Amino acid sequence: MIILETLERLITFHNYNNNEDNSKAIVWTYNTHIGDTRATDMSKDNIINLGQLVRERKNKNNTVLIGFGTYKGSVIASKRWG
Repeated sequence: MIILETLERLITFHNYNNNEDNSKAIVWTYNTHIGDTRATDMSKDNIINLGQLVRERKNKNNTVLIGFGTYKGSVIASKRWG
């Protein structure tokens, strides 16, 4: 996944420039992308997302994911799903 590879390159870059191995990142993304598809019905369709990949590669103890909700709104990414 290109997003995860970019995230890992950014962390490596900042670790190198700081001469340390403790850089962190904050990624702002929609709840569907930050969750873990293994815990949803999306897993039966072999769908993965950033949240799942980060947990697998960085260890769940080194990962904090926060979801945001809203009272009302609409999705403008697509006119329909599927």
